[in-house]
Amino acid sequence: MITIKFTFDDQPERVVQTAEHQNLLDICRKNGIGVDAPCNGNGTCGKCLVKIVDGYANKRGSQGTI
Repeated sequence: MITIKFTFDDQPERVVQTAEHQNLLDICRKNGIGVDAPCNGNGTCGKCLVKIVDGYANKRGSQGTI
């Protein structure tokens, strides 16, 4: 299991635990963290852009995993 901390400009911080090698957008959706992703995470609209400030992401094609 890994711990992910989500920090927002206009919401309280959220911390979730999840298995490794999961899609970040799916993790958000499963934990009720709203993400504007009209292209369903395919990377074509640029709406679900995130900044990883610590750790890493293993990107594979258009669907990266953490």
